Amino acid sequence: MAFNLDTTELNRRWAKPDMIDSWSQMIIKHTDDSVDICTASSETGIYKILEDSCVLFLTIWKMNLFSEAVGKTGITH
Repeated sequence: MAFNLDTTELNRRWAKPDMIDSWSQMIIKHTDDSVDICTASSETGIYKILEDSCVLFLTIWKMNLFSEAVGKTGITH
């Protein structure tokens, strides 16, 4: 299936403030041909990357408490 992708238009739309998401996710893929057991991992929640590149854990993610967490942490929509 052939299609054209206008990257200039795509980047223009993504640069608009109303198109910027207030959340993201990180997926880490294990590309080695092995099977391991994960015995510890980072807690699910809201993290903030500081200007000095440090990562700060702010709160546990809970859908019904998201508005309250936003107010306490200073995260904006």
